Amino acid sequence: MPYENFEGDLIRPIDGAVKDGDTLAMRSEIRLVGIDTPETKFSLKETRKFDNLISLSNQKIKTFLKNTSPSLRDYLKPKIENNDGNIGTNQFEYGKQATQEFSSIVKKIMTHNATNLILMTSIEVTDRYGRLIGYVNRKKTEKTGEVLKETLKFENSFNIRMLETGYAFMYLLYPNLVIEKKEKENISTTLTTLGLDIDDKTPDIEKPIIKTIVKTFKKAISSGKGLFPTKKSAEPKVVLDPFEFRYLGRIFDPTASSKGPDRFCADMVSGKVYPPDRYYEVPKENRLFYDKKYKKVALKKYELA
Repeated sequence: MPYENFEGDLIRPIDGAVKDGDTLAMRSEIRLVGIDTPETKFSLKETRKFDNLISLSNQKIKTFLKNTSPSLRDYLKPKIENNDGNIGTNQFEYGKQATQEFSSIVKKIMTHNATNLILMTSIEVTDRYGRLIGYVNRKKTEKTGEVLKETLKFENSFNIRMLETGYAFMYLLYPNLVIEKKEKENISTTLTTLGLDIDDKTPDIEKPIIKTIVKTFKKAISSGKGLFPTKKSAEPKVVLDPFEFRYLGRIFDPTASSKGPDRFCADMVSGKVYPPDRYYEVPKENRLFYDKKYKKVALKKYELA
């Protein structure tokens, strides 16, 4: 059920618990929602191979840029051109740093004798890869070695802690927003899941959990932490946002159904929603993504740009 707390002894030995900057390798893998970190692995097995693939000299990249919208081409081409031959390595190196940061967080909080977690989920409990998705924290009690009483404090979740380091991007994807029970909203789980209707008048940017995520992300950027250098904090050290790296990578995956950006992007501040190929027009800290199947839901709340 959505908005419920799942709890239990989910984790494998601590040393092998962190798969990357936003995924715990548990008995069941858990993907931290609300954040996204640079990739360390991809479908072509070795991320560094993308140095030669995501390049203006690669015919598939040339074809993609030729066939995409002029505005998206103008946005992507300088990124690729200025870092030609280094994009895979760049993504991989900062992905490793994000993984190290997450591992450090987990090791500080968890112990081999206290490995129980609590997971707060939303409408979708698992993602397309079968991973559990939600906000994760350790459960603990005052008694040494016992870990099954404390409820999740969202502000102390692994998700928020990673945003604080500056090694994670804010990445909000509808409907996995997690609405707190204290919020006075009338939401039909069935209709929302189907993307057919939603009675939700609260501006997304005003929802407590989203507000916390945005505030934490903006603070990490302005402080010049992690991926965001102090002098040009709006421009991250990683060349491509993780989701950009993934959608360009799909160009080389013959099994991928989509070869470019495939989610609508709402600007939670302006109240407009942009087609997938115009996501970059929305500031990173204002973005809320919608899969195409939820387009009707997006258009009930946001005006099409």
